[in-house]
Amino acid sequence: MRRPHGREHAGRVTRYGDDVPEAPAEDGPDPVHTHGRDPQADELVMVLAQAEVSAIEAVGGFAGGLYLRSAAPELLRLAVIAGLPSKLFRHWWGMHVNRPFPHSDVYRTGQPVYLGDTEEAMRRYPQLMAGLPFPFGSLYVPISHDRECFGVLAVLRPATPGQPVAEADRRRIHEVGDRLGATLAAMAADRPRIEWDAEPLAVTLQSLTAPPLRIGASTGTSRRAP
Repeated sequence: MRRPHGREHAGRVTRYGDDVPEAPAEDGPDPVHTHGRDPQADELVMVLAQAEVSAIEAVGGFAGGLYLRSAAPELLRLAVIAGLPSKLFRHWWGMHVNRPFPHSDVYRTGQPVYLGDTEEAMRRYPQLMAGLPFPFGSLYVPISHDRECFGVLAVLRPATPGQPVAEADRRRIHEVGDRLGATLAAMAADRPRIEWDAEPLAVTLQSLTAPPLRIGASTGTSRRAP
């Protein structure tokens, strides 16, 4: 694989999205460029991006987002956005854990949320539909290992009106979340807290073809507990 350059990372993961030429860094340090090229940070980027793409493909989705916990206990941050332009969802880059959204519920409770169609989403999460004004189904699962929750994996897919999300799809996305949770736990073996405090990474779905990374290394986007 060729080495990425500039704002592009391995597997065609782009730091600010293809349509933003030279946006300045905001909201905390950039996990890839804080101290130059950081292989461990790059590994985390690829692990997160590939997990999101795997989840989308597993349940027939067209887009998705991966939220990780941040340095602020009450805030989740969007770490990966796939299949959608990141700058159009800037107001979703940070998600308070007490907001009435499925991402927040999943993170707080550790229980998945499955929304088959617009009617179900409007009934349970009307603010979600106000933020995404087009019909879709969606699935949200925790990224956890043992009793530690790292964040939330979300997938958008075509709605299935009147039909609940199939058990097979629930199992598939839950397996992706479980695998990612185990991977992050292994990566954090010598760094007690993996978190995200940078802007989201934009993933072009059709371009992410690199094989999955081997589990084991720790990352540079972690913070030691005080």
